[in-house]
Amino acid sequence: MPWPIISCARKSSWATRRPWPACWGSLPPATRCAAWLRFRLPRIDVAQRYFLDYDSIAFSATPKYSYQHPIPECRVYEHGTIYRILLGTFNTKRAVSTFRGAYPLSYLVGEDKKWCYYAGGFATREEAEAAQKLLKSKGFVRPEIVVWTDGAYRNLSRDPEAQQIAYRVEITGTEALPDVVKTVITEAAEGCELSRVGQQLFVVGMFDDKAVADRVAAAIIQADPSLEIKVAEIAE
Repeated sequence: MPWPIISCARKSSWATRRPWPACWGSLPPATRCAAWLRFRLPRIDVAQRYFLDYDSIAFSATPKYSYQHPIPECRVYEHGTIYRILLGTFNTKRAVSTFRGAYPLSYLVGEDKKWCYYAGGFATREEAEAAQKLLKSKGFVRPEIVVWTDGAYRNLSRDPEAQQIAYRVEITGTEALPDVVKTVITEAAEGCELSRVGQQLFVVGMFDDKAVADRVAAAIIQADPSLEIKVAEIAE
């Protein structure tokens, strides 16, 4: 099937005044027309996406790590929330046998030059607490729950203030929430209160876990991208 030929009846004054190169006449008519067409398309806003590698803790009778396959360095994500279990902090690098066959493992060397070893990677605090109980049942003396939130580290087992922090989802940009958004909130934040504060501020929560609040916020944005959504940290 031959390509359709687009003819242009008239050029704009700008196109008429512009000195065209000698090769202009050799171009196909459609190509010459495209030179002075202007497209006024709306700007595309690309939502930022990021991926975190979550993994539950398991145990193996045969070593998962060796000299050829050492324990990897712990990845700290710039965005998002991930929980891990701190198995111990040591002055020197430890042998794989120290960790009783648990995997996946990772490590970080702190500013004090001490080696911190972690197990697993979890999306919610509830999952991390279940892993902590599992490790205790396997003989680990003091596994501690730690979390990175947008790259910031916090040890929840040692920091008493961390136990008193809650989160809420704040929605602005509308005087009334659409029904589809209310439905999403009911499904994604089951048991959490939806309240109105002022004329254009709606609040969902509280949440003990920021990762859960983040997922609720993402579900609301997907239902209505025109709304302004923020996850706020509240000190109880």
